[in-house]
This record gives sequence, structure tokens and C-alpha cells, in this order.
Amino acid sequence: MRVFSSLVYRQARREDLAAASKLGQRVWAELGAGIDELQLRFHLFPKAFQIALVDLQLVGLCFGTLSDQDATQSELTETFPARHMAGGKFFFLYGLTVDPLFRGHGIGSGLVRRELAVARRLHCKKVQLIAGLSSRPLFERLGFQARQRLDHLCASYPGLMKEPVLMEMRL
Repeated sequence: MRVFSSLVYRQARREDLAAASKLGQRVWAELGAGIDELQLRFHLFPKAFQIALVDLQLVGLCFGTLSDQDATQSELTETFPARHMAGGKFFFLYGLTVDPLFRGHGIGSGLVRRELAVARRLHCKKVQLIAGLSSRPLFERLGFQARQRLDHLCASYPGLMKEPVLMEMRL
């Protein structure tokens, strides 16, 4: 694993959102969150908007939201959870994005660990997420377990995520 002398993880700031949008659109193409969507996510729950920087360049990001619904008991759609619920006890992690040039060096794991720390501080019951075939091993290494297949989920976006599953970690 490559060691970066200047790798920094921190909570996003408003001035990071333009770079976060560019990274998301470079990685996810038209499905990447635009600046308006990122501003909304940042405004709703800034504690759970984490970024990774190498040499002051944004190379990774991840978001979380709180829900009052356990995803295993809900009908999951591409927009679950539909809203952020301050005080919710279910932390839903999404949007893990790492620049392809920096993958395989633990940056994604570091971002997820920071999100887990936020969820623990808020006394959440579970952290839940949707993972595809390629990202599942990362989440399994961190202690997440697959709960149910979601084959219907990405039907509108073939190629976005192969074999999506709901994963969770009890806290």
C-alpha cells in the first residue's frame, strides 16, 4: 500500500463542494451529484460529509444521512432514504467515491471509518449501505455483512452497479 505523506481526512467545508462535484462527475459521469445536490447534502448533515485530500487535492468523498427507517424493513429504491431525519438511529452511508488514480491505497476504507465514527458518536443502531460486486469486499473487510440482494435497484442504470446488495453493520 502506498503511503501518502500528505493524506488528510476531514469533514468537508463549503469551499470543497465544487471540487467534490468535479470528482463525482469524473467518476460517475452523468450520475455524479451536481453542485446543487452536494450543497443540499452538506447543509442537511455536514458532519457526515467526509473528504480525503492528497497534496491538497480532493481525491475521495463519502456522505451519510440519518433515517428513522431500518433499510431492511423498507422498500428500497434508488432514492432511499428519501429524507434526512435528525435524531434518526439508522445511519445510511452512500456516495463513496475515490479518484481511480488513488484507489487501492486505503482511502475508501479511511473515509468509511470516519463515517462509522460519526455514526457511533450519534449512537446509531446500524450503519447501512448499498454495495455492488466491486465494492463489497471493501465493506466486508470493515465488518459489514450482506443482508439482501437488490437486483431491481439499478435497472434504470445498467452498468452502474453489478449485483447490488444491502449491507449493514450493527453498532
